[in-house]
Order: sequence, then structure tokens, then C-alpha cells
Amino acid sequence: MRVVLGLAAATAAWLGSGTAAPRQPATPPGLQWAPFLGDPTTDDSGQALAWDQADGSLVVAGIALPRDAPGQPGSYWLRRVDAQGRPGAALTIPFERGRGPTSRMHRYFGGLAPLPGGDVLAVIEMGPLRPVLVRVRPTGEIAWSKALAEHSTAIARLVPAEPGRFLVAGLQGQDAFVAKLDEHGQVLWQQRFDRGQTESFSDVAATEYGGFVAVGTTSADDPAKGTRVWVLRGGADGLRQADVAFDGRSPALCRAGGSRYAVVYDAQKDDFAHDARLAVLDAGLRTLDNVTLLDKQAGFPVRLGIVAGPRGGFLVGGARGLGLWLARLDAQFSVTWSWADSPQAVPGLGTERIWHQWHEAFAASGDALFAMSSVQSVGPAGDQLDVGLFKLTE
Repeated sequence: MRVVLGLAAATAAWLGSGTAAPRQPATPPGLQWAPFLGDPTTDDSGQALAWDQADGSLVVAGIALPRDAPGQPGSYWLRRVDAQGRPGAALTIPFERGRGPTSRMHRYFGGLAPLPGGDVLAVIEMGPLRPVLVRVRPTGEIAWSKALAEHSTAIARLVPAEPGRFLVAGLQGQDAFVAKLDEHGQVLWQQRFDRGQTESFSDVAATEYGGFVAVGTTSADDPAKGTRVWVLRGGADGLRQADVAFDGRSPALCRAGGSRYAVVYDAQKDDFAHDARLAVLDAGLRTLDNVTLLDKQAGFPVRLGIVAGPRGGFLVGGARGLGLWLARLDAQFSVTWSWADSPQAVPGLGTERIWHQWHEAFAASGDALFAMSSVQSVGPAGDQLDVGLFKLTE
């Protein structure tokens, strides 16, 4: 199979097995473990997370950038974390980056999915708006890589659909974009969607009949109002069946049982006041319920996310002020607990403050929920970015 962008030639640099770092955050209810996954010589950003049902491990993906060295190559990394929270070796794929104030940006994982036999399917960006699908063997060998689109495409999410099929969602040009792929990277169909404005999808979920529901943003008719949340349902052929838009931004969604969907979003009122809200939609995208999770939060929320729990209910999260916010909802969407981290001193670690800033990704297993966060450390050696991982049980 054709390999693009020299990925097969990029040696898979395997690091020594990691261990859970001794840093322990203030604990949310049900916390089982919370390792930190970064390296002290790099700024690390965790960007995708998936549970592998075959062996019970988590597959975690992110990027690493050398600290205080803007022109040096960065790297993508993939690693597994076992059921006890022990990080394993990291597979790294180097990438070049430019110079200047934006040199630390424009590299990301658009999602990943474990495959039978231990392979991992992942979307990475090898240049601005140039997503590439890669299949990685358990040994770290890159089996193949394929460009997902010719130009002007960004993939925000990759999720499993029916067995051997996957959905990707993002943007192409100024339109929202969804495609269905098989495990060999063949595009089964792809569709662009627009409402006459600028649209993009940030999340997608498979429906029980082979279709999808995607959520993202669309430009408001009045430019002064910024963006609106846009939810679209498509059929097994990828064609639009229904859509709805409402005021808000930064949406994410998940299946909510039966033919219902839960959408969490920022119902921003002005530049300084934000509400975290959750809309429950039926199969026709009609609103069944709308719940306020947090009200009038300064600086909140950032990167909202939601995942369905293994025994009903949901885990949602985002940012609250300077810290990470997590909340557990029951099956009726009532908040059973809410937890927020904030800057704190950590004696003995050579840092003045360390805190979880916001969630990066969620996942669920058969008996637990997982949240990955961005971590900020401030100390005598300067600021450092790290990756935190939580395992929460019922």
C-alpha cells in the first residue's frame, strides 16, 4: 500500500517503560489512579484517548515539543496505559515545525481507534490542513499511511462505527465534513455540509442504523453574535436527514441511550460570562431537555467534552476559571457530583504550582470512565505542559 509523507521511513523511537509519576492531584470522587504521562524535557499535549476492549488498556496519543527550542523537531507519540495506570513505552514519530509565534501549533491527532490484533488506527496532521490516516502495529511499525484529503481539510474526530468501519468529522474548506472509512483506509463515502456560512464539525457519533450524528459550529447570521451550535444527522449513505442550530459554541456529543443524543456546549452570554449547558435531542433532533450544568462562569468553559458511562449516566468536563472541571450526571441528567481543580503548591517536586487546566479527551470502559487533562506546572525552571490521566469508577 502506498505510504505518504515518508512516515514509514520515520523510525519508531521506543523509549524505556514509564512509571506513574508521584504527583497526585486533589481527587474527584471514584478516582482509582492518576499518572502523569509527559517527559520533563518536553512540553506535552495529550490529544486523543481510546479504550482497547481486547486487553483492557488505554491508548493515548499526543504531541511533544522540546522546551525552549522553537526550531527543533517535535514528535507525535502513542503509548498504552495498562489497567493499573502504568504507562508503557512510547512510540514517537518526529515532525518538523516552523519558527515564530505559531511554530508550536498546527500539529495534532484527530483521533484514534484500537483494532483487533493490537493495531491502532489514528489521524494525524502532517502540515496545516493535511490530515493523514496511519495504521500502527503493536511493534511500533507503521503498516501504512494515507492522505485523507487533497487539501484544506482538518479532522477533529475519528470514532468507530459498525465493525470494521469508522467515521471522521471536521472541516473541508469552509464546509463541515464527514466521511466513512474501512480499516484499510478506503473511503466508503464522504460528504460536505453547509448552511451558507462557515461550518465545521467537532464531534461525531454513529447511529444504530449505520448513519451518524455530528455536532459543530456555524457562523451566526448576525456576525456580532459569533457562532451557533449546529447538529446534523445523516443516513448510512452520508446524506443529510435533519439538522438544527441553536446559540452556543464549543460543542461535544455522545449517544444517550436509544435514539437520544446528549450535546454539551457553552451558551456564552458575553465575553466574560459563560454557561455550560446540556441539550438532550431525539432522533429527529428535537430538544427533549436542556440542563444548565454551570452558570455564569468567568473564563469558562474551554474544550467541553462528554462520554456515556458504563452503567448509565455521563461524565462531562471542561475548564472552570484556571482549573479542570469534571461532573458526573445520572441517567436523568442530574448532577451527582461536581469537582474542580485549582492551582496548588506541590512540596518536594521543585514546582511552585501545578494544576489540571481542562479536559483533552474522555473514554469509557466496561466498568470505568477516563479523563485526560492538560496540566500546567510553574516553578523555578519555568512553565511546563504535561498530560494527566484519571481513572474514575462508579
